[in-house]
Amino acid sequence: MFLENLIQYENSGSAGKCPKCGNELTVEVFKSSTRDSIQISCDKCDKFEFFTGTTK
Repeated sequence: MFLENLIQYENSGSAGKCPKCGNELTVEVFKSSTRDSIQISCDKCDKFEFFTGTTK
């Protein structure tokens, strides 16, 4: 659901707005020694998508 927003976040640093409701999206970055993962969520729709990072 938020793949286009992930691409936008990687290019500009902002995930933009939810494609369903237009609410501003929240981005959380989870860093570990082996990979960095990103979760993009919409508080209004109560939906999220977790993107597992590749191995460093």
